[in-house]
Amino acid sequence: TLLTGVDSVSINTGTGTGVTVPVAGFAPQGMVREYILAPTLVMSNSFLDRLVGGEAIRSDLYISVADSYEAEFLEALKELTDGDYDISRTSKIEARRSMNDSRMLLFVLGGGIALVLGLIGILNFINVMSVGVLVRKRELAALESIGMTRRQIRAMLLWEGIGYGCISLLSALTVGSAVTYGIFTMFKQQADYAVFTFPFLPVLIAALVVAAVCLATPGVVYRGIAKSTVVERLRGAE
Repeated sequence: TLLTGVDSVSINTGTGTGVTVPVAGFAPQGMVREYILAPTLVMSNSFLDRLVGGEAIRSDLYISVADSYEAEFLEALKELTDGDYDISRTSKIEARRSMNDSRMLLFVLGGGIALVLGLIGILNFINVMSVGVLVRKRELAALESIGMTRRQIRAMLLWEGIGYGCISLLSALTVGSAVTYGIFTMFKQQADYAVFTFPFLPVLIAALVVAAVCLATPGVVYRGIAKSTVVERLRGAE
């Protein structure tokens, strides 16, 4: 940690002698090397060279470059350091590229899983609605026999589909969003730089697909069973 409450510090130069230097101030906390147990001292290069006789070893080098020169400087730095395996390099540009690659991989993987689960859900909904209409075949035929028009029956089934769609969308926007944010919270513990953004466009596309399926399925199924007459449907149900 940084020294506090002291006016000077004694430094062993490695030659068996010590040098006492004044403490002029304290550096910001961000400059502290947390994995080093010894105090962190900040000094100029010229003073360090005088202190150790010009034999100081620079283990880390931090270089700040203007944004417009970042890419050009990185290429020049690669030419100087790529052949030396004793030098490790951390670049903001390379870190950004790596993060973008990881983000794209997660997006493709997560999108693929979401697509498969979505297709399973849509097929399950179509199956449930189809079975529901077929099971109620006699009931629908009875309603038609007492004066209910096919248009009214289709409207009734359409509203049922809308109800199922609204329940699905509300569940996804409430429970689904809560689960998604919970997963993000756990991920943020490993990557504190992560920022949560709600996927408005994918959710909108999924909502439109769900709405289209919910509106179309009941009418398509009923149109298939309504080809026969009411008498045939009542007899077939018996």
